[in-house]
Amino acid sequence: MSAELIAALRAIAADELAALSEHVGYGYAPRGIDPRDFTPNDESCSPAEIAEWRAACEAWERGERPRVPGPHDPPLGDAPTPDAVLAGDGGTLIHQTRAYWGVGSYVLRDERWQRVIDALAAVPA
Repeated sequence: MSAELIAALRAIAADELAALSEHVGYGYAPRGIDPRDFTPNDESCSPAEIAEWRAACEAWERGERPRVPGPHDPPLGDAPTPDAVLAGDGGTLIHQTRAYWGVGSYVLRDERWQRVIDALAAVPA
């Protein structure tokens, strides 16, 4: 097999594997995500949510790895606590989730596929 054909096949395989390595979604940011892989929906997010997201992005740029709050973590700002919500009428149970950075689009990256892509690139022609 010629070196040119091997290079072409390697490029096609790398493109296909790259497509497998990323999943784009919409909703709240999944726990553990790089905040730079999340984009808040400006029409649906509060200024506090966007400020929290920007602060996380800035921290990530400084080399810090802030924990992304999950949907069941304590409320942000002036949101009611679960206890306050449950104290309502005494008979209604409310399941409440939160999205600290609001909702938006995100990219989940699977680093295992990137390792396969890197290994493929290292195969001699």
